[in-house]
Amino acid sequence: MHLHKHRVFLGSSSESKWFAREIEGALQDFDTIEVVAWYHFGNWPPSSSTLESLEATLREIDFAVLVLSNDDWTQSRNDLSRPAPRDNVVFELGLFMGRLGRDRAFFFFPAMPEFKLPSDLFGITAFPYKLDDREKVQNIVSPACTKIVKQIEKVARRQRAQGMQVRPKLELKARFPNDHGRTEDQHHLSATGISIIKVRVSIDDDAVNDLRMYFDPRLNIRKATWTYAEDSRGRYFWASNTQLDNMKNGDGFFGFDLDHPRTGRHELEVVALVGEQPRYEKRFIVNID
Repeated sequence: MHLHKHRVFLGSSSESKWFAREIEGALQDFDTIEVVAWYHFGNWPPSSSTLESLEATLREIDFAVLVLSNDDWTQSRNDLSRPAPRDNVVFELGLFMGRLGRDRAFFFFPAMPEFKLPSDLFGITAFPYKLDDREKVQNIVSPACTKIVKQIEKVARRQRAQGMQVRPKLELKARFPNDHGRTEDQHHLSATGISIIKVRVSIDDDAVNDLRMYFDPRLNIRKATWTYAEDSRGRYFWASNTQLDNMKNGDGFFGFDLDHPRTGRHELEVVALVGEQPRYEKRFIVNID
């Protein structure tokens, strides 16, 4: 039976990455969890700011776990200096909490009486930990992750009860011809209750070195196979070298989930390039009723 996996963002400072890896390992023991850890991201896409990339990640994940650690020191008015978390980690926690909701955000923090925690974080599910004995870290992480997964399943059950379960998928197909320069006719398709779209591509031209799929932002993409970028033509996904090779063998695709897309007419366009020049194009018009 196919299990729906909940995508969980995992964030921390560089100094506490070792602790985040322990959390990642514990969460991955659950079949229903897919961890999206910051240290697996690599470089952000070209021409993309960190904030834009975080916002893109927000559209791709369902829950978030952040590790706050005593990386900095802060001094409030009429108070001594106190250990505090990195500003960017606190910002990320607030960003994910605001977008996902308090019941979808969790954080770990050092069990230190003097540790500085923003008061706005009170009310979020949190787990204290000690850094004095790394060998015993699983004694903290394992039960905490079990509680996190139980909360995730509770939220998922509530969504299903409210009729927000995954809806049918729609697979489109594009095949580029061998005669250079020809443009395929556009296709019109109608869909009701669509939540998953795949565009399967087959390329009969070894000279093609870049493949992009442009999409309408109103589709409200939540999870994507690849991170998107933008150019003068619009927002697009691009195929990696491996995916491009698969498409030349006839079995590669673009795939993404939709989060309650707006009704109306939406365009998808697949463009194959040789060098910097478009060689083939295929447009789809998806009418969501």
